[in-house]
Amino acid sequence: MENLRLVAKPREDLGKGPARRARRNGWVPGILYGSGEKNLAILVPSRELNDLIRKTGGEKVLIDLVIGDESKLTTVQEIQRHPVSGQIIHVDFMILHRDKEVEIEIPVVTSGTAPGVKKGGILDVITHSLRVRALPKDLPPHIEIDISGLDVGGVIHVKDISVPGVHIVNPPDQPVVSVLAPRVAVEKKEEETAPEEAEEEKSGGEKAE
Repeated sequence: MENLRLVAKPREDLGKGPARRARRNGWVPGILYGSGEKNLAILVPSRELNDLIRKTGGEKVLIDLVIGDESKLTTVQEIQRHPVSGQIIHVDFMILHRDKEVEIEIPVVTSGTAPGVKKGGILDVITHSLRVRALPKDLPPHIEIDISGLDVGGVIHVKDISVPGVHIVNPPDQPVVSVLAPRVAVEKKEEETAPEEAEEEKSGGEKAE
């Protein structure tokens, strides 16, 4: 996992009002925490943060967060965005130590083409991220799963995935990706849609009252 660099400064004025003013002035409020250290409210330059997020594509990376004359090894743990504009409005950084293992969520990506998809099956990524334990230097930006051997009805479980220097915390039998037969895929989509429709009808009834 590569190291990137980002400069931040302590956030002295807390609350919604100061946070809004900071955003108008090109800063994103954030919090720095972890490894038993006291939480620190910070401000990160919006342009540099957005550039970093675009560059990494949402993958996990190590960030040397520089505050004054001190540098902390961190990773972005959570990003909050405005529901309409999509603008980053808050960011959480987790402190890491180079010689101490950390548990963290790593995104899952697939590679290759599943034979089952060529036969008309539907690729179903069931688990979009996995929780892993590793030293910071061994943390991958993502976990790549080769699906080139996956036929219709095939499933790749956590126990089938191996990443050097990394222990996957999720249960071994947890399914991660599969290829569904077309009919099964349609039925699954209908099952996922039904609760949403029921909730909409329920909401509509409550409003009518």
